[in-house]
Order: sequence, then C-alpha cells, then structure tokens
Amino acid sequence: MSDAPQMKNTVTADDTTRYNGLVRHSRETNELARECLKAALVKLALEKDFQSITVSELCRTAGFSRMAFYRNYNVINDIFHELAMDLNNMIINAVGSPFRTNTTRDWYVSAFRLVAANKDTVEFVFQENFQREWMETVNAIALHDSNFSPQEKYQRLMWCGGFENAISYWLNTGMKETPEELADYCIKYLPHLMYS
Repeated sequence: MSDAPQMKNTVTADDTTRYNGLVRHSRETNELARECLKAALVKLALEKDFQSITVSELCRTAGFSRMAFYRNYNVINDIFHELAMDLNNMIINAVGSPFRTNTTRDWYVSAFRLVAANKDTVEFVFQENFQREWMETVNAIALHDSNFSPQEKYQRLMWCGGFENAISYWLNTGMKETPEELADYCIKYLPHLMYS
C-alpha cells in the first residue's frame, strides 16, 4: 500500500450545479455573440459592399473576439444563411405557414408588417448578390417533403417566387403601399397558386 493520498472520484451535487451553470453560461454567451455578429453584419452591409467586410471588422463592430466568431461560424456567409433562416422562421412562427388551403388576407397583412418592422435585415437578405441564395433557402423549405406531387411542388415554387418578388419590389420602391394594400394584391393574384 502506498502512503500517497488517495484522490476521490466522486462528483458532488455542487460540482454538477457548477458544471451545468458553466454550460448554460457558455451557451448563452455563444447565442449573444451570434446575435451581435448578425446585427453587426447587417449594419456593415448597409454601409458598404458585403464582399469587403472582414472578420476583424465584423468582430470589432459586434464587440466580440475573432475566437467568438470562429466558435460559431466558419465564414461570414454562414451568418447570411443563418439570417435567411431566422427571417423565414420569424415569419412562420409569427403568422404561420403560408402553405395551407387558404392563405388569408390577415396572414399577408401580418407578414408584410413583419417585413416592414425588420426592414434592415430583409433588405440585407434580399440584396442582389444574395437573392439566388435566399431563394434556394426558401425553396428548400417549401419543398421539404419528398411526398409532394409535382403540382404541389410547382405551386409552392410559384408562390415563393411571387411573394419574394412582391417583397423585393416593395422594398426597392420605398414601401409606398401599406401592408393592407399589398395583402389585397396577394389575395387577388396569388391564391390560385395554392392548393385549389
């Protein structure tokens, strides 16, 4: 037998609480870093060409280190993809999926109000150099079920393209129409693209 002190291999309740607290703190810090980096990217992209934004400049604007950036993302474009998904999820979570037998006028009014309330982010995501990527993201969501018939797939694609173009045109022309006027246009022209 050795006279060396024996190490205990027991984990106490205090250790578990401390560990859980550190994990929660780390998760919250990463979430805060992601939100700040996204906001900084939108701010910078509205001021200058997106391609000229560097990770260092982005981190400086966000108030986070490069380590925080690389802990959450590989490249700046990853932030764009997350913003696009956030935008889709925000609309769907707030007003529900547009893909139903009857997309109501209220759905359109609420969706256009959300777009107006998040104008900077939407303008960033809808920038010309991202429009193709944005539509690929939206189309992937719209066609998520492999059991859709060809008719359902085309209906969804046509609706997505029409709705995206309406938002893009509205933003590019100074948002002169009200959400209610745009909803009336959508009710008149888009419902036949849904499951009729």
